[in-house]
Amino acid sequence: MAVKTGVELPSKVKEAIEKVGKDLVRKIVVQLPGNQEVVGYVYVPEALPNKLRTIYSRSMSAYKNGSAFDAGEIILGECWIDGDARFRDPNSKVYMSACQQASDLVDFFPTAINPI
Repeated sequence: MAVKTGVELPSKVKEAIEKVGKDLVRKIVVQLPGNQEVVGYVYVPEALPNKLRTIYSRSMSAYKNGSAFDAGEIILGECWIDGDARFRDPNSKVYMSACQQASDLVDFFPTAINPI
C-alpha cells in the first residue's frame, strides 16, 4: 500500500490512536526508487506498558551486542500496528530498512553513575 498525503489512515491505526493517543503511534516511511513510499505504523514502546520491560531489555541486549538491526527487528515485531506487507517480510529490503530505523524508538532518561 503506497500512502500519499491526504490518504485516510488504516482502521487499525485509527483504533491504535484512539486507544493510546497520537503521540504514542509512529509512521515509518521507507523511500523506494521512483519517488515511491511505503508506510508502516508502530506503537512507541511506552504505549505497551505490559510489554515495555521486555521490549527494552531484549532490544538493548541486541543493541549492546552490536546489532541495531536486531534491536529494531524486536521493536518492529513487538510494536507493529499495520501497513505495507513488505514490512512483515524478513527477506524484504523494506523490512530491513525499517528494522535499522526502528531501534531509535527505544530511548532512556539521561543517567549518570557518579562516585559518592
